[in-house]
Amino acid sequence: MLQPDKHLDLNMSVFNLGACMLDILNNSKMMKYDELLGRICNNNKDESVKFIFPDILNFLFLFKKIRYIESLDAIELIQWKSIEYMLIDNSRT
Repeated sequence: MLQPDKHLDLNMSVFNLGACMLDILNNSKMMKYDELLGRICNNNKDESVKFIFPDILNFLFLFKKIRYIESLDAIELIQWKSIEYMLIDNSRT
């Protein structure tokens, strides 16, 4: 279970890093596993991201935001809708 405590660094949380990963994948739609790990590490300037990276992938996979393409060893963004797009989409119905 994901429970915050007083020692939790919010910049290194699964939620924050998951949002960063979605932002990176939003620009390229698909990225090799090692390249994505490198981009996340470079953005956060912290090597401990390597230990959290599998948890981030699991979190996004469970919410059906990404999928793993085994033959390419790549992560692909399944769906990304901005809040503005969702609000416009819902106002039409």
